[in-house]
Amino acid sequence: MYKVKLTRRYIPALLLITLFTLLSHFVSENIIKSNSEYANIINISGKQRMLSQKLVILASNYLLHSKDKEQFLAALNEIETAHEYLKTKIYNDTLYKIYFKEDLDGDLKEYLNKFYIILNTKDNKYLISVMNSSNSVLKQLDKAVKAYEKHSNKELKKLRNYERFLLICALSVLLLEALFIFMPAAKQIEQSEELLKSYHHDYENVILEISNSAIIAIDWRGYITTYNKKAEEIFGWSKGEMIGFRHLSKIIPEEYKRKHTTKMANFLKHGGSSGTLNRTHELKGLRKNGEIFPIRLSIGGKWKTKHTIVIATIEDITKEIQQETILLEQSKNAAMGEMIGNIAHQWRQPLNVISTGATGLKLEKEYDTLTDESFIKNVIL
Repeated sequence: MYKVKLTRRYIPALLLITLFTLLSHFVSENIIKSNSEYANIINISGKQRMLSQKLVILASNYLLHSKDKEQFLAALNEIETAHEYLKTKIYNDTLYKIYFKEDLDGDLKEYLNKFYIILNTKDNKYLISVMNSSNSVLKQLDKAVKAYEKHSNKELKKLRNYERFLLICALSVLLLEALFIFMPAAKQIEQSEELLKSYHHDYENVILEISNSAIIAIDWRGYITTYNKKAEEIFGWSKGEMIGFRHLSKIIPEEYKRKHTTKMANFLKHGGSSGTLNRTHELKGLRKNGEIFPIRLSIGGKWKTKHTIVIATIEDITKEIQQETILLEQSKNAAMGEMIGNIAHQWRQPLNVISTGATGLKLEKEYDTLTDESFIKNVIL
C-alpha cells in the first residue's frame, strides 16, 4: 500500500515538473523573441531619429552642390518605411499619445514632405523651414524612442518575473518531492535492506543451528566468527567461549597443532591451500574434557585481502566407527561360524559311516548272525 502511495505522489509531481519546465522554456523563448523584437524596434526608432538629422545635411548638399541626390532619396524612403513599421508597434497608450494625440505621425509626414519639395523644386526657403522644425521633430522622435525603451524594459521585466516565479515553483515541487517522495522512498529502501539483512541473518542462523554438523568459521585475522549449536555439543565449548577466540587450538589435538597453524597462516596471508581446502579428512578432535575422538573434517574458504573467510564442517564419527567395529566383529564371527559348520560337515560323514557300521554289527550280534567275515568287513569299512 505504501508503495502505491509513493507512486501516486510521484506521478503528479513529475507532471508538475514537466509543466514548469515547458512553461519555463516557453517564457525563455518569449524573452529571447521579445529581446530581439524590442532591440529591432529601438534600433529602427533610433535610426529614424539619426536619419531625420542626416536629411538636413543631405538637403543642404543637394541645394548647394546638386549632389547626394540618391542618398537623399534613399534616406527619405528609409525613414518613411521605418515610420510606417513603427506605427504597427503601438503597444500602449503612451506611444499612441505620442504618435497620434501629440501628432508625431502628422508632424513627421509634414517634415518629410518639405524634403520632397526641396528635392523637386530646389527651393532654399524650405530648407530654412525644415531646419526650424527639425528640433521639434527630433524631440518627438526622441520621446518615442524612450517610450519604446521603457515599454520593452517593462515587458522584459514581467517575463523575467514569470521565469523567476516558475523557477521558484519548480524548486518548491522538487523540495516537496524530496520531503514526501524521495526521503520516504529512501527510508523505505533502507528499511527493506535492513529487513532483508535481518531475514538473511536469521536464515543463516537457522541453517547453522539445524545442521547435524559442527560449523565453525574464522575471518581474515584468524578469529572465530561462527560456532553453531552442534559444535557446542561435539566439543563441549560454548559459543561464548569460542567466538572471538583466535584459531582453533582449543579443539585441535597436540599432534595436529603445528601443521594446522602453518597451513592456516599460509592461507590467510597468501590464499595457498596446500591441498587441504575442499577435501574431506578423517582426523581426531579434542573435547573440552580432554577426550580425543574421531572426526570427519571438510574445509572450504575464500581468500580476499581483509575479507578472507574459512569455514570448517565437522562430524563426530565416534558412533560410526563403533558401528563399523561391531559390523566387522559380526562379519568375523559369521565367517568363523561358517568355517566351523564346514568342518562339522566334514566330520559328520565318516561318523555316519561308523555309526551305520556299528549299528549293523549290533543287529547281527543280537540275531546271532554275526560271522567273523562280516565283523572284519564292517570294522575295516
